[in-house]
Formats: sequence, C-alpha cells, structure tokens
Amino acid sequence: AYLSVTNSEFSSPRENEALFGAARALYKLGRYDEALSLSNRVKIATLSTEHKNDFGVLKYNILYQLGDRLEALKTLIALTESTTEEDKKERYRIKALEYVESILKENELQVVASQSSYGFVRGHALYKVGLMYFEQRDYSRAESYFSDVINLMPDTDFAQSARN
Repeated sequence: AYLSVTNSEFSSPRENEALFGAARALYKLGRYDEALSLSNRVKIATLSTEHKNDFGVLKYNILYQLGDRLEALKTLIALTESTTEEDKKERYRIKALEYVESILKENELQVVASQSSYGFVRGHALYKVGLMYFEQRDYSRAESYFSDVINLMPDTDFAQSARN
C-alpha cells in the first residue's frame, strides 16, 4: 500500500508518511538500498517531532547496515542535536562516541577530526588520531593533533592526557 502511494503519478498529502512507511518496511525486509533511496525522498521538515526521531533512527539503521559509517555517525549527531528527550539525547551521544572509539577506521577518523561538522565527537577523533600517530612514532603529527584536542576541549581528561 505504501509503495502504491509513493509510485503514483498523482500527488498525495500522505505521500511523505507513505515514503517513511515504505522505507521502514523495506528495511525490515533487508532491502537496505531501496529503503535508503525512499528515505532520501522523505521531507523531514514536514514530519512531526516524534516521527522525525523515528525517521532518524531508521536512517541510522539503514546506513549502519549498508556500512556507511560516516553518514551513520552524522545521523547520530543530528539525532543528538534534535531530540528533546534527555535520556534519548544521552543514548545517541554515547552511541556516537562509541562509533569514534571502536567502529571508525583510521581514514574515517581523520575525516571526522578534520571537519567541524562532526561537532562534539570531533575532539575524540582528534585525540584518537593523535594516539595513532604517537604509536607510529610520528611525534610531530601526534603533537599537532594533541594541540588541537587541548584547544577544542581544554578542560577535559582528553586534554589533560594530550598535555602529557
């Protein structure tokens, strides 16, 4: 039923909900590429606050299943920023930090470390990249990353560790 609305040549006031529902159904069927394609057509601004959160979770799950770690991380960050419920906000924040700590590969960490659009996880990525360079005995590069950590997050354990 969702797909008949989304594939219709006629516009429907319920098209957005149909796209969302169809994307969710395709996700549950394991058809992640199709689910992503439909989710990219959803007009997020027209969704209710509750549906925006549900949509963000769906989009994160699709991206995670497709292995698009950087886009999945961006979605988690967006969920953290847009969610009004403090317990959910904290869950998304912790999940995003876990991504940086244990899921991202070295080249992905460097992308996160170099772009301010990654917000609150950027400092963690800078620290992790600095550690990698330190372990590779590239001390000048490590020092550069640690300096950025100190500037970005001066009163944290990461900054204290970077100073040492």
